[in-house]
Amino acid sequence: MRMIPWNHYKEYIKDYLYLSELERFVKAVILHERPCQIILFGSLAQETYHWDSDIDLFVLFDSPCVFKDMKHQLLKHHTETSDIIDVFPYNIKDFKDLSQNPDLFIYNALKDSVVIYDK
Repeated sequence: MRMIPWNHYKEYIKDYLYLSELERFVKAVILHERPCQIILFGSLAQETYHWDSDIDLFVLFDSPCVFKDMKHQLLKHHTETSDIIDVFPYNIKDFKDLSQNPDLFIYNALKDSVVIYDK
């Protein structure tokens, strides 16, 4: 996992079609939901994206969260193309436990991920 300031990282993906949508979503989530960390993964983090690739984000919280309920709450901040952003909300402790013994999905997601927000 790499920690790269968002303003620096977005230069790597400046030609991505939904960059402004990603920025609006992240700002809204930070303002209204107060996560402790947001991690970009998938093709955008690997810089192997196509112009219409989806956006994959882990959104981590200090407080406990119910995955399905929090995912629904987070996606309320996404007003554009409804299927372009895929969020995976976790309590940070639970997420750290998962990353210690990752399944294949978590392992592959974290391998080339980028922390774009850290409280």
